Amino acid sequence: FKAVNDTCGHLAGDRLLSDVARLLNEGRRPHDHVARLGGDEFGIILPRCTPYEAVDIAEQLRRSFELFSFTWEDRCFAVTASIGLACIADRTITLEEALRRVDAACYGAKQKCRNRVQVYPMRPEVVAAGSAKRQTAGI
Repeated sequence: FKAVNDTCGHLAGDRLLSDVARLLNEGRRPHDHVARLGGDEFGIILPRCTPYEAVDIAEQLRRSFELFSFTWEDRCFAVTASIGLACIADRTITLEEALRRVDAACYGAKQKCRNRVQVYPMRPEVVAAGSAKRQTAGI
């Protein structure tokens, strides 16, 4: 978002936000919840979802961002997503703890070349990786 805002202005950045929201809502199930957390961070709650289904959904979403390009006037921007995923089955986990886990996973995805899905707890066997591209939008 920073690259778009800095080179094309905030109107272009607002349009990119709208396009990202559309992408996030395209593949969601009727009972999923999508929200903008702030800046270029979004959250999706996937109730009634197994960890394997959640990874599949996250990877499909990551690929949809990778295939999307944002165009404003004569400029074209690659858009990728770093996705942090935490499966919360324990009903005693607070919202703050759940967000902390997701944030840690997202940070891990960004540290490992971006454009990937990282699951909390961060173990090498639970990572879905995509090809590295420029980071414009992070989730």
